[in-house]
Amino acid sequence: MTNRVLLGEHSTYGDGLFISQPSIDVTGANKNYFLFDTTAASMGQILVFQQETLGSSSSVARSFNNFGRNTFGLLYDSQGTNRYGITLSASLAGLSLSISKTNSTTSQYTLNNTNGFLIRAAIIIFAEDV
Repeated sequence: MTNRVLLGEHSTYGDGLFISQPSIDVTGANKNYFLFDTTAASMGQILVFQQETLGSSSSVARSFNNFGRNTFGLLYDSQGTNRYGITLSASLAGLSLSISKTNSTTSQYTLNNTNGFLIRAAIIIFAEDV
């Protein structure tokens, strides 16, 4: 499994949050292979910033404009556990986020809650910075 997410010190670029392209090890990658880099002048456009509240064993699906770009998402569950995931598809103990491209201009995210209780989550979806 490739290391794609680094929160901390990168050997070349210092402290920050770095996400590499699929199959690229973020620890040895240069800026040409980052999807996200907090040390860059631009981190990529935020396309979705949404809080969702899901009841017990429920899901929600929402479409958004991807502007013809690849996307990736951040999922944060604020149920007192401070869990988070950064990926095209994240799963956090009963809470999962998947992002799929519907066509060249539209994508959809689906958030599923398989827990037996209400849960709140924050979702941030970024356009790949090219």
